[in-house]
Amino acid sequence: MTGIAPKPPTLAQIRKWPPTVDVPQAATALGISRSTLYEWIRTGQAPVQTLSVRHRYRVLTWSILNVLNAPPEDPSPRQKSEAQLRQEIEDAVGEVRTALLRQFGLPGNGETARPSRA
Repeated sequence: MTGIAPKPPTLAQIRKWPPTVDVPQAATALGISRSTLYEWIRTGQAPVQTLSVRHRYRVLTWSILNVLNAPPEDPSPRQKSEAQLRQEIEDAVGEVRTALLRQFGLPGNGETARPSRA
């Protein structure tokens, strides 16, 4: 199959993306093929942070910006501490996890699965 590779998005466009994106979208932003990114994820060589839920990978948008060496959207003279950054990451991962659990109807956060009625 031949085709033209999609045009990579701008940093401004990537900054407007949701907290996570699928692998093909992330690969486009990184300028690589989706099969390459899937292989790197499977072998632990991906330059981006990923989440795996029910055999589906999601790429954290902030990690794409980090790989692209994107400057902060609103540069501030005061840099965030490592602890602040870790907390922001944990909060983002928690939000994504909760959203994915809801999307797939899985129990989480102390909930119990409800039996389905036939």
